[in-house]
Formats: sequence, C-alpha cells, structure tokens
Amino acid sequence: MGQLGRFLALGLGLVRAASAAAQDAEDPPFNYPSIPRAVANAEEFVSPGWLIASKAEGDLNRDGRADVAMALWTEQAAQAKTREEMLEAPSYRLVIAFSEPKGGYRLVTDIKSLLEAPDGWGNLDPLAADDLRVVRGSLDISRQLLRGHYRYRFRWTNGAIRMIGYDYGGSNGHCVTVTSINYLTRKAVVETEALDETGEARRFVRRIKKPPVSIEEASAEGFYPERDMAGPDTYCAYRGGRL
Repeated sequence: MGQLGRFLALGLGLVRAASAAAQDAEDPPFNYPSIPRAVANAEEFVSPGWLIASKAEGDLNRDGRADVAMALWTEQAAQAKTREEMLEAPSYRLVIAFSEPKGGYRLVTDIKSLLEAPDGWGNLDPLAADDLRVVRGSLDISRQLLRGHYRYRFRWTNGAIRMIGYDYGGSNGHCVTVTSINYLTRKAVVETEALDETGEARRFVRRIKKPPVSIEEASAEGFYPERDMAGPDTYCAYRGGRL
C-alpha cells in the first residue's frame, strides 16, 4: 500500500488499534451476553444492562415486511465520562433480524467487531440515533471521525448481508480526500484537493478487485476497502511534498 493508501486507512486504523489495545488491556475480554435466535419483539434482543444506541427499520430482504437493525451498547459505556472509562467500553453490538411471516423476528447476524466504541482520544464519535438507516432496501451505517467520516452500505445479496458501497471523506491537515467505492459496478472514485495555496485537485477512477464482501469479512481485523482498489496509487500533491 502506498502513502495515500495508508492515509485513507488511517481513520479506521486508529479506531481499530485503540479498540484492540483496550481489549488487550481487559482481563478477561469483554463477555457479550447471549441473545435469542428468534423473538416476538425486537426489544427482546436487548439484554439487561444494554440499550439501543441506533435503530433502523425497513425491508432488507425484499419480502415486503419491515426488518430491523440495531446497534446495542452497554448502559455503563454510554454513561462513560473519562477517557479511561471509554477505553474499557466494548464495541457496539450490531444485530440484524428479519421479520417472520407470522410475526416476530429471526436473528440473521450478530456482529461485535464492525462498530468500534469511541476510543477516548476524540478520533471517533459515539454512534448517533440516526447513524443506522435503511435506504432503498440497503442498510447504511455512518460514523463521524475527528477529521472526517465514513459510511458503509450493506444489502442482502446471494443469501448473505454484503457490503455494496463504501464512502470516506477526511483530511490529514495537508489534503482533503474523498473516496467512493461501488462493489456492484466494481468501480472506485478518489478525489483529492491540497489545502495550500496551490489548491491542486485530482480525480482518479480505479477498478475494484473483488465482488461485494460479506459483513463478516468487513468486520475482520485489518479490513480496509481501499486495499481493494487496483492500479497505481492515487495521491494528493501539496507544496510541502506528496501524500
């Protein structure tokens, strides 16, 4: 990966590194309570001592019924005030469930490593109530970083929940970079602009090397969508050098 590739991964990398360090410091690791595989009401997925940080409802599997996605967090983590308390917080638990024909919900996935907790350093904001949304049958998940933001878009495809889109926008102090990846068209667009008197702006189009990845792959340690872009590095030139 070139310099810009490393920069593009920096926002998520800082978050995942801080989370890994926090988990390593825990003894034993955080123990997530078990949740039922099927419930009558979505709230039954919420264990005692937990709360819903963000919730979205809509038809995710195209059967005409409203499904549900919830980001769950502990009440203690939500009330954390100090950096030390935040570093001890577990990651958000992402629960996605499909509605059943006769009522109730069936658990489809329970992901504990996709949505990191705030790192205590201000690099990542807590989830807002509307950070999960169902848009035209897809689940959009947005997060705010210290110097930018990113968004995942997931869709039920070929019997699995898969990432079909990724957007990132951020600044490193020298350049603003905006990346948009469409896994369905296998195309990525990267736009950069220097934050100096040159104001140099560049636009790159890159091919994506792999089809839509599953939500489990997207949750794996070390996953950065920018690595899926084929071709030469994109970069942002500014007066002091090149990124």
